[in-house]
Amino acid sequence: MLYFTLVWTGLCLACLTVGCGLLHCLRAERVRRWSDRIILSVWLGLGVIAVLLLAIALVVPLTPLVGMITILVALLAALQVKAARLELADWGQQLKGHAWWKAAVLYGLCCIVSALFSSQQVTWLDTGLYHYGFVHWFAEYGVTPGLALLNQQFGFVSAWFALLAPFNPSALAGGASALMNGFGLLLTLLQSTIVLRIWKFSPGRRKSVSSESVSSDMSETPVPDISEPDWFLAIFSLISVLLLTQTPFLSTVTVSASPDAAVALFTVIVAWSMYLLSTSIPIANLSSRRPSRLLTADIIPLVLAIAAVSLKLTALPLLLITVGYYWAQQPGLLRAVFVSSFAIVGLLPLFSAQILTSGCPLYPSTVACFDLPWTQSTQLIQELAAQTHGWENWFGQPPAVANRQLWLFLKWLNSNQSSKLVVVLAVFSVLAGTYLLWRCKPRLHDALLWLVALSWLGITFMLLKAPLFRFGMGSILLIPVFTAATLCTQAARKWPFFKEGKWLSLPLLVISLSLATLLHSFNYSSLDKRLIVPPSLPTVKTHIQYVNDITYVITQNNRGQCWSASLPCVSKVRPDVVLRNPAAGIAGGFVHNEQTDTPEK
Repeated sequence: MLYFTLVWTGLCLACLTVGCGLLHCLRAERVRRWSDRIILSVWLGLGVIAVLLLAIALVVPLTPLVGMITILVALLAALQVKAARLELADWGQQLKGHAWWKAAVLYGLCCIVSALFSSQQVTWLDTGLYHYGFVHWFAEYGVTPGLALLNQQFGFVSAWFALLAPFNPSALAGGASALMNGFGLLLTLLQSTIVLRIWKFSPGRRKSVSSESVSSDMSETPVPDISEPDWFLAIFSLISVLLLTQTPFLSTVTVSASPDAAVALFTVIVAWSMYLLSTSIPIANLSSRRPSRLLTADIIPLVLAIAAVSLKLTALPLLLITVGYYWAQQPGLLRAVFVSSFAIVGLLPLFSAQILTSGCPLYPSTVACFDLPWTQSTQLIQELAAQTHGWENWFGQPPAVANRQLWLFLKWLNSNQSSKLVVVLAVFSVLAGTYLLWRCKPRLHDALLWLVALSWLGITFMLLKAPLFRFGMGSILLIPVFTAATLCTQAARKWPFFKEGKWLSLPLLVISLSLATLLHSFNYSSLDKRLIVPPSLPTVKTHIQYVNDITYVITQNNRGQCWSASLPCVSKVRPDVVLRNPAAGIAGGFVHNEQTDTPEK
């Protein structure tokens, strides 16, 4: 727990600094309130650092030293922006006296809750199969050509694994696998308390801050104490925390290295950022510089979406919607070319890593695969795709007299409780989204249009590929949460209970119940064993097998899990796989050779 807390604190400061610099580079002066800017900064910084580490992994292994140097370089680059330095200094000025203690107590409480939950024993199947193996490989060798030949699932490249790699030294034996998911929970709890004003923070009016500093100008413009985007983010965040920690179909996944929870949380922030930007009015005289026609705050949702897609390809709907949202603000050919190029460049680290490991940029899709020495056959890739997102094959074949589509639907509906929740929320999203579009008649540039489109496209993508709640949580909750935020805003305007600070008891009650629920679920019997560092991953019996000059570690686990076994660990050796560069060993990668038929030794 202590290790998690120390890493999270450093990451919070690093992400805040990097994101603040990026906000100023994107000239996001229209985002005026300190709370909005801090939340955006942290998530932008997290996304940028994750993608940057994935890019670095193409060249060198992600050792702890390499990770620290990479983050330090990103920090120094952000601090080169004068306005960012001034704004960070202004925030620091406000955290003096009682404000500092309030912030410290709030942060400490959220850290304790997140650390208690995420430091539990990792048991999720996929972490044993390939999540930690990929993290381990990033840390030892970086992105390696032909890695998917050893384990097909090693083709599922994720910037989340790259972000985990420097913070998982071999001495921990994979014990920090849930570190980043715990960090996501921490940020979600913190942003809930910030937007609901659990603690107060007044932007300063420091005379020494130039006109480039947004924070000094924010105080000149009156803004509502709590707005619809605030309610939207707070409700979305609290529901996400409770679902990720208290439901049997999500809690186990959250305590793992899986990027699913991170994609859901990034979906929340992308939707909120579009909602926020639509309600933010630019300040005419905020800066003497004329804003660029292309590089504006409207691209912030796209930057977040690029990070989400780099975590997992299930976030592709985010990319399409944010590209459309950016273009719709000022439609034109130049803007369309710019945003398309921006998205492609942002995803280059992911595509490059995918091509190096599997030969296919959208693996396990066979679209645009390259004919490389390590590219697998189309048949093998399609078989993997059928196992992972070909859900129509999950339940076998229906009886001859049954309607196939109806039979599949009923099988899926009764397979788990979350399927019923998906149906209810999907139906509500369609009906409520249709009503909102009919009632409000949004124009092309309005955020409401794109929020509804994001929800519908995300739900459709999930149902077609893999109808599991964890793959579409952000999209399927979007319209219900938007509806709840609208109702809360109306109530705040109507009822005296919500006015002049009296409403504070409500979010405090919600936060208290959330924390109490989390604490109630913990296993205290092992608490003393994880106060400093989390428990190691489970161990498996293995044996050594030498084939084609490669010394394999063969797991004897009946599910094929390697957990924290030495590299390269596989469940089955492919005799047609050889070293790409024998002099470099396994660090040089692997190639496919149909003619190789070396007997096992």
